[in-house]
Amino acid sequence: MGVEAKEIAAFLQAELHGKNIVVDKPSSLENMTRGSLVFAVKFSENTLEKLNGLEEILAIVCGDYASALKCPHLIVPAPKMVFARAVRKFFMPEYKAGMAKTAVIGEQAVIGHHVSIGEFCVIGDNVSIGDRTVIKNHVVIADNTVIGCDCLIQSHTVIGEEGLGVVSDNINGPAELLPQLGHVVIGNNVVLGTFNTVNRGALDATVIHDHVKTAHQVNIGHNVIIGESSVLTSCAEISGSVKIGKHVWIGPNASVREGISIGDFSLVGIGAVVVKDVAENTVVIGNPARVVKKRLVDPREESHQQDKL
Repeated sequence: MGVEAKEIAAFLQAELHGKNIVVDKPSSLENMTRGSLVFAVKFSENTLEKLNGLEEILAIVCGDYASALKCPHLIVPAPKMVFARAVRKFFMPEYKAGMAKTAVIGEQAVIGHHVSIGEFCVIGDNVSIGDRTVIKNHVVIADNTVIGCDCLIQSHTVIGEEGLGVVSDNINGPAELLPQLGHVVIGNNVVLGTFNTVNRGALDATVIHDHVKTAHQVNIGHNVIIGESSVLTSCAEISGSVKIGKHVWIGPNASVREGISIGDFSLVGIGAVVVKDVAENTVVIGNPARVVKKRLVDPREESHQQDKL
């Protein structure tokens, strides 16, 4: 069953230009059909021709398309981000609340309302999971972990296990494991991809703040602190005691040495090896990572940010 265009516009707080059609699916520009919801970040004559070739679609577009479109449309500052919000609201399948029969829940674990826990998950003792959080299959959440509301933990991710902390008196002496006695605290609206590892703190906590998103195969070391709305892409390796600010972007296969600080709104490029602190609003690339410019694009405009990467 579809959604009226005016309902989508009201949710997005945008003005509907054109008639109120029924929208039944999100689509790419290449495969749109009658009833599609599509977006266009940048103006081009080719895209304009495609959009004007169908009247029964709803397009989310930038201001350059004003007065040029025949199809119903919404004009917004960041079309890709707004499109994502609409898809999440109206077209994403809802997870069913409940716990799989194969899941194992530890003692004194506190599970919020409408939480979904998948097959073969292991939830440790004294774990807290907030309302509406979804834990997919084969996830391990170790003792004393705190996870907020509206989070998504994807399959095969391990949270709160002991990481590798090694100490030695001298280069020739035996390596001793430093006990990892802390825990992990995860905020609200956090997404962790598949095969992530989030190590618990050595003595304090590893902290992931609200709205952080990670892709697949990301490693987050002990005592790491990740600021609000930062994004870690596939295979990023964050060593122990790293502090990552707000709205930071860490590129694929990037590595960050232990104890490093990365300032708010900075970007670490693909495969970069960060061995020195990074100031806020800075772009670093290479091995070792070097500063190439200030980051002029406001990372809060998510669609613009993603188009540049």
